[in-house]
Amino acid sequence: MIPRDGDINSESVNYTDAALYEQITAIISEIGEKKVIDSEVISKTTLWRWKTSVNRKTPNPSLVLSLLEKHSGLKSINLVASYYGGVIEYFLKKSFPVAFEEAKKREIENNASLLKDEYDFQIYFMCSNDRGVTVDEVVYTLGSIAIQKACIDEELINEELINSMGSIARPKIERLIALDIITFEGKYLKCTNTNPYIEEKHGLKQSLNMLNNIINSEGWSSGRSVFYLSSDAVEEDIAIKASLMLKNCFLDVLKMLESNKSNSESAQPFVFCVAGESLVVGSKQTKRELN
Repeated sequence: MIPRDGDINSESVNYTDAALYEQITAIISEIGEKKVIDSEVISKTTLWRWKTSVNRKTPNPSLVLSLLEKHSGLKSINLVASYYGGVIEYFLKKSFPVAFEEAKKREIENNASLLKDEYDFQIYFMCSNDRGVTVDEVVYTLGSIAIQKACIDEELINEELINSMGSIARPKIERLIALDIITFEGKYLKCTNTNPYIEEKHGLKQSLNMLNNIINSEGWSSGRSVFYLSSDAVEEDIAIKASLMLKNCFLDVLKMLESNKSNSESAQPFVFCVAGESLVVGSKQTKRELN
């Protein structure tokens, strides 16, 4: 097996075509030239050019990817790049930027399908930022939500009860770690994919339950929390226009938050959403995903 030759984000990775060819020729030698040619992954002429110094331009990215998929046995471009690392990972990410973004979205969506309930979803989003979240913060948050749902009298609520009710978080954390959805970085839990994008079909119910659990009036006076709801009767083209305005607003806020990320102790996970829909079930609608 050809070992990973470094992290793509490391300064030690200095990409050159020569370094890439060195990795490629080692992989070809490991597979065997005859097997490569017989599999029709690469033509005999191309193989000869890659092995020699004749016409050694940057190789065709699609041919390189086909060779790497055959050698590694992997089909996801993200997994292939991660398998080899270093100059190969760099080359693939530069050659197939759109494919990497699409693969990342599919991976995140698949993560969402593994979240069993609103508590899994809550943990997932608490971990999906640059700072991350501690186990104690997850336990306390889920304990507070459980107490709220149980309608326990306020005079009976104390730290011990909150932590006891929040103990449901610990086996859930262990499960999500085992699934490689979240991981520890020091004392903080973080998603393996930070700042996740979730399509409506993968998280509508869980998202709404999560918002119902966490939105409250206590933060409104400080300006930290906000909630607005309004409705009116409009023609379909106006509803579409409103949805587009909401989408653009979402993207503007997202851009602002991403440019002000923080992993400091005082940073807090912050969630926001936009939504628009017809109030009349069964009416003519244009379904538009805000993505």
